[in-house]
Order: sequence, then structure tokens, then C-alpha cells
Amino acid sequence: MFFVPFFQEILLLFILLAASAADIRSRRIPNGLLLAGFLLTALLKLFDGPTGLFISLFAALGLLALASPFFLLRMTGAGDIKTAALVIFACPDRNGILILGYSLFLGALWSLWKLWRGKLFRQRFLRFFRYLQEADRKLKRLRTGDPSPGPILPPYYDSRRDGRGITIPFALCIFGGALLRMLQQGGAIL
Repeated sequence: MFFVPFFQEILLLFILLAASAADIRSRRIPNGLLLAGFLLTALLKLFDGPTGLFISLFAALGLLALASPFFLLRMTGAGDIKTAALVIFACPDRNGILILGYSLFLGALWSLWKLWRGKLFRQRFLRFFRYLQEADRKLKRLRTGDPSPGPILPPYYDSRRDGRGITIPFALCIFGGALLRMLQQGGAIL
């Protein structure tokens, strides 16, 4: 059915736009929005047969598994990871990977700009190296059998300690990555 990819693209862009708006407004992406995106995309994928649906599901679950440690260490939000998984679910091929690659590039540029503008390079890099040292100490204690209390690795980002000014609404970067891929493809992302 020739209309299915068109509707998938419109649906993906609409969900990404809504996720971006929510992320900008509250720094949270509603689970209901993402669930609706997954369910509607799955419904549209059924028009192409069950094989495409299973490939998409496998790709999205793989991304969730690979990205989960970044959430567990509080280096990114769960909504950002689920939004990226939705992109891979909708585009489980080269296009999805390129969209996420463009998203990471846009996010890196935005983060560097925020660090430069806020004169936070030194502070954030020192925090990162202190975090690595702390992680190294904890891992050494675990290897020697020291049953120290507490989590194995503490969260990298803590809003009480670090504030909200250093975060970016990454869903907007994912939306931007999809738009860049559309422009590169001449108006299509699937």
C-alpha cells in the first residue's frame, strides 16, 4: 500500500513535534504520547506484514537495551531514550540510524554552545573527571570484595546539585535530526 509510508512519516513527525514541545515546556515527555506513537506505527506496519513489525520491534528493543545504562547513570532522560526507540521502530534501517546520528550531532553542538555561553567548560569537565575517579574507586572496592553500601555508581547528573540550566530538551534534537534527514532525502524519511 503506497500511502502507508507517507502516513508513517507524518505520524513520526507529529509525535516528535509533540514530544519536543513537551520536553521544552516541562523537560518530560509523556509516556502516553510515546505509547500512542508506538501503537499507531505498529498498526501501520501491519499493512506491510508481520516481518517488518518484528524487525522494527527487535531494533527498538535493541536500542533500549543499549541506551539504558545512560539512563541508569542519569546521563540522559528515559523519555529521550524512548523517543529514540520510537524513531528506530518507525525507521529500523539506515534512515533511523542517520536520524539519531544527526540528533546526537545537534545535541552536541547545542551542549557545547551552552557550556561556552555559560562559561561552564571547566566546571563540567572537572565534574566529569571527578565522576570517573569516583566510579574507578567504587569499582576497585568491588573487585577487592569490599561490600560498601550504596549504589555501584552514583548518578552523573543530579538536578539538586547541578541545576536545570545545563540540560537540553533532546527530543527537539531528535525532531531536528528527522527534519535534516528529510531535507537530505528530498522530503522523505522512510
